[in-house]
Amino acid sequence: MNILPRLNVSSKEYSATTTFAQNQNRGYMAVYTDANAVTVELGDTGDAFILPANSVWEPRVCPTSTIKVTVAAGAFIAVTNHQE
Repeated sequence: MNILPRLNVSSKEYSATTTFAQNQNRGYMAVYTDANAVTVELGDTGDAFILPANSVWEPRVCPTSTIKVTVAAGAFIAVTNHQE
């Protein structure tokens, strides 16, 4: 049984560095990488983590702060209920 509420989500492919604006209504966010790694920065702290190639980042609690995904090569897919 799925305990998560159903959300109307969509996916979009990005091939350049993308910043998702702060959004208090963002209820879901996932990032899928292709054959290249990306860097994900939450908020304006400057702290970031590397999301390896061919992987998924799907936080249990969706961040509502800014989310910056930096792409050096390739692309990533963002799945969210609020596309930019």
